[in-house]
Amino acid sequence: MSSSPSNDFLAKAQAATQRVAASAAVQQNATPEQAKIVEELAQDRPTIHAAVTSFLSLVAARSLVTPDVQQQQQQQQQSEEVPLVLTNAQALQCSRILLKAINSTTLCATPTKSKSTTTTNNEEEYQLVAQLWNGLTASEQKPARFLGRRALRHAWADIQPAVATTNDDEKLLRFVEEFGHLLFLDNKGDDDDDSALIWDVDGGKKELEKRRERRQQRAATAEQQEQQQNEEEKKLPFIEELKEEEE
Repeated sequence: MSSSPSNDFLAKAQAATQRVAASAAVQQNATPEQAKIVEELAQDRPTIHAAVTSFLSLVAARSLVTPDVQQQQQQQQQSEEVPLVLTNAQALQCSRILLKAINSTTLCATPTKSKSTTTTNNEEEYQLVAQLWNGLTASEQKPARFLGRRALRHAWADIQPAVATTNDDEKLLRFVEEFGHLLFLDNKGDDDDDSALIWDVDGGKKELEKRRERRQQRAATAEQQEQQQNEEEKKLPFIEELKEEEE
């Protein structure tokens, strides 16, 4: 029985990742701890490419619940708090440019100052990421296809400026900015977490279930409040009648 093309690609991707990971570990004369980190980086899922694709879908989906996309985009220019809304074609173009920037970036030997590299341990991990990343690009492989969120957090300080300096499209810059925000977001509260839709291994299924439960709870609370209000309104005539009798 022959394997499917998708299975063949996955097998080749995993094999290539393992080769680069092993090469990086050997070249670095890695300690067992460093070798473990390299392996974790190579196996981190979802991949960057999958996350960008999910973000593309998220941004484009917002236009389905926003009738006037042009009006929404005008509001975005006035307030950065308004979620980014793009047409499917616009989101697709932005994702292609972002992925091209990611896959063409060569990481510096030392980390660019950012919130992802503020400790010695993180700087050491950055060097491992850089070796993995640059090893992939040197072998004409795409880092976005093989590495995940953990590696991208280290690389982002080099990638985002590269996009900003070569493009002035406001929609693209907002796309990249929001993607970067969700890249570093660690939402442990009860609020909706778009980063979970992009980066969770389950594809955001748990996050969507939480949102459904919250909506149902809000609906139940609203129904209960409406019932209480109706009961109060039913009592009003009797209360007013009692007041008149007291007077």
